Parts: sequence; C-alpha cells; structure tokens
Amino acid sequence: MPDLYEIRIRGGLSDAKRDRLADTVGTFEPCETVMRGPIADQAELRGVLARLTELGCELIAVRPITARDGSR
Repeated sequence: MPDLYEIRIRGGLSDAKRDRLADTVGTFEPCETVMRGPIADQAELRGVLARLTELGCELIAVRPITARDGSR
C-alpha cells in the first residue's frame, strides 16, 4: 500500500503546471500549494520532486502523513 505524503511548494501553480501534475491532488493555502496523496515508493517520490524542480517550483516541505491511529 502506498504511503501518503504532503508536499508544500511556495506560491500557487498555474493551470499548465497543475495539468503536468494531474496525478497529484493539490489544495491551496495562502501563498503555498499543498499537495497530498499516495506515493508508492521512494522512486515515485523522487519523480514527483523532479517534476516540481523542472517546473521551477520552490520546495518548502515534504513529509509523510500519519493516520490518527499512528499508521500510514
């Protein structure tokens, strides 16, 4: 089962950039874009981070999301 991750980047994403990350769910907060969703393994996580870098996004944080019961 994939782990859930939260990825925060500075600023919003344009429609074109969001389309390139269509497989990642994003919600918006003031001055940040917060994406949360399942990531299967470290290779997939590196791929998402590489796409963000290619898009010129400034990474603020990457963290695993833990469920209330302590599991991921």
